Amino acid sequence: MKVGTDGVLLGAWTMPSSYPHQILDIGTGTGLVAIMLAQRFTRSQIHAIDIDQASAEEAQFNAQSSPWSERLNIAHCALQDYNPSNKYDLIVSNPPYFRNTTQYQDQARANARNNDSLNLEYLVEKSYELLNENGELTFIVPSNEFETIQSLAEKFNFYISKLCWIKGNHQSLIKRLLISISKRKDILEENSLTIENSRHNYTEEYRDLCKDFYLKL
Repeated sequence: MKVGTDGVLLGAWTMPSSYPHQILDIGTGTGLVAIMLAQRFTRSQIHAIDIDQASAEEAQFNAQSSPWSERLNIAHCALQDYNPSNKYDLIVSNPPYFRNTTQYQDQARANARNNDSLNLEYLVEKSYELLNENGELTFIVPSNEFETIQSLAEKFNFYISKLCWIKGNHQSLIKRLLISISKRKDILEENSLTIENSRHNYTEEYRDLCKDFYLKL
């Protein structure tokens, strides 16, 4: 599977209020976000799961090829079947976006993009169970899901702590939302980010956020 900008943004933007010793990446895909977090948080243990076996195997290969392999644990597992013995300080996810879409011929890509296998409500509900009392859930979604997330946060006793509205370029509409929700109520931090000035000409703010994760940017 290809590495997408959404994953890069999620891995670079995630910044919990306290140091995350135990991290879970739900729907890891290539393992990109898990590996980025292993690079950033050098004392953390990172677990990553994916419902698709081929994706989990690819993530395992990428993790083992990284300098942080000893702190990365990849498993082929659906979130519905995941019952670890420990609680997490931080959960991250780049969840499926498309609702009620026609299934793709490529089933792995379908699982990654269609929320039949993982919807936002279950992601939030299960994350509350898996997080410790100070834990946070950070994820990236289409911006039009904001009201849904507000409702889900209230339903499952979370508080929205951080928001970042994402535009592809200065002329485009806001299409993505980076969001952190926490079990603790904090002062809301809200900002915005534009990725490009023009095609492949990245803004200074995007470069500053992501420069540590590109060989050339």
